Amino acid sequence: EMEGSQWVMLPTNGHLQNWGLIMLIALSYTALVTPYEVGVLGQWKDKFYYFQPLYVTNSIINLIFACDIGVNFFTSYVHKAAPGDCDDPMEGKVVREFHKIAEHYFKGGFMFDCFVTIPWDEIFEATQSGGSNDAMKFVPGQQKGAKFPSFQRLLSRPSSTCLLYTSD
Repeated sequence: EMEGSQWVMLPTNGHLQNWGLIMLIALSYTALVTPYEVGVLGQWKDKFYYFQPLYVTNSIINLIFACDIGVNFFTSYVHKAAPGDCDDPMEGKVVREFHKIAEHYFKGGFMFDCFVTIPWDEIFEATQSGGSNDAMKFVPGQQKGAKFPSFQRLLSRPSSTCLLYTSD
């Protein structure tokens, strides 16, 4: 019996595929709204900004990206051999052990996902004592625009027709 296998989802899992659709919508929203938000609205904020639909929607999108970090810890992956290692016995097999999934994610996109999901502009603003946050003007656009590597990982998940579950 593989450790944690009852909690780990195959990339072909229907729930995970639905989650992929939610991520696609969140990434599409980010791609469409961020240029407008950064280019047109700029740093426009009044005392009611945090009650505006745009702020609420952005907060929900950030929450979705944060949840995706957790989902990645429960998503199996197909092992790929290191370049030049043609005799790797795990090549092409689905990895379902938590510690291996976590190690794989930590070595891959975890730090990046965390960095782009944290609302740095809000943290910076909350820690300032009345000053302007000119030093952080670049963060909202770069933070949201940086989500696109997540889109690439989303597209690279194997389709249900290409993945066979194998175990030792």
